[in-house]
Amino acid sequence: PRYTAVMEQIRVHSTVSAHLCRLVASRKSLSSETAFLCGLLHDIGMAATLLVLSDRPKDEPAISSFVLDEVLRQTHQEVSGMIAQLWKLPEDVRKVVANHHSFPAHEPPHPLSAVLAITEEMSLSVGKGVLMGAGRCDRVWPEALVRAREVLGLTESEESGLREEARLIAESVGQDMEDEKKASERKTVQEKKTASAGPRTAT
Repeated sequence: PRYTAVMEQIRVHSTVSAHLCRLVASRKSLSSETAFLCGLLHDIGMAATLLVLSDRPKDEPAISSFVLDEVLRQTHQEVSGMIAQLWKLPEDVRKVVANHHSFPAHEPPHPLSAVLAITEEMSLSVGKGVLMGAGRCDRVWPEALVRAREVLGLTESEESGLREEARLIAESVGQDMEDEKKASERKTVQEKKTASAGPRTAT
């Protein structure tokens, strides 16, 4: 299937981001469970866009990774926000997933948008980001990171400590997900073998 590798990146990245959002939010006395939900769903717009693109006729030329990277960079925040609205998720969640790489210029960032921006950058730094083409689709612009740190009052020493915890969390979550994937693959293989063998007849 098209985009399988990227969809797997999004799955791992979103799971790691959810745990990192919970970590940072808890340190800043914010709702850790809402932060977890935001981290889990923030790139749902990427997944939805890839599902739509995967329905293109098979004989059409493949979209280059550089073009796809730019399409996702420009659209996925807005699409994530639209999906959150369609699913009737809380307004805070909609605002956060729609604004986690850049923030509205006319108002302060939502605190959980700031959390998500920080954890996006952390996730990339520990090798759990979404990367393709020029690697721009999942990057947070430097000015947004500056504003996020200001909103959270995040000091350099705090961020350094969080980065070390983020590395350990990413390793643990990544290993758990890999184990689950392998178990699922073994189960699928076994089910196929059972189905191909057909029903046993009594002797």
